[in-house]
Amino acid sequence: MKTFHLQIITQEKVVYEGDAESLILPTSGGEISVLAGHVPLVSIIHEGEMVISHGGERTHLAVIGGVLRVTQDNVVLLTDSAERFDELDEQKASEAREKAQKMMQEKLTEREMAEAKSMLQKNLLHLKLIRKKRTHKQMGA
Repeated sequence: MKTFHLQIITQEKVVYEGDAESLILPTSGGEISVLAGHVPLVSIIHEGEMVISHGGERTHLAVIGGVLRVTQDNVVLLTDSAERFDELDEQKASEAREKAQKMMQEKLTEREMAEAKSMLQKNLLHLKLIRKKRTHKQMGA
């Protein structure tokens, strides 16, 4: 199968850089699949699950917000957060969710409230995807 070059970049690091056969991700217009030779595209990314396929392997990531740019054989995703499923920790996500919820009950500046909401959103997504992964394992998928 044909491949394209994929870069997934956050403010902190390059999360993924390499070839991919397909990329499935949530956009403002719904979930899309990108293959080699895809029409040029720029799209807003929403929170959700992203799947990279290459060489028979699938890598699942939790992604929160960002911008996707697709050219003929190159895809760049600039995102607020992208974390591999195998790096997600249910206990840490649960604790961070509780911390964010407590913060939101305090008197906060606008910026602090936005940070707390962002932390809550990220950790709710992590918990949702961890549970989805666990359900798939239990079902033998």
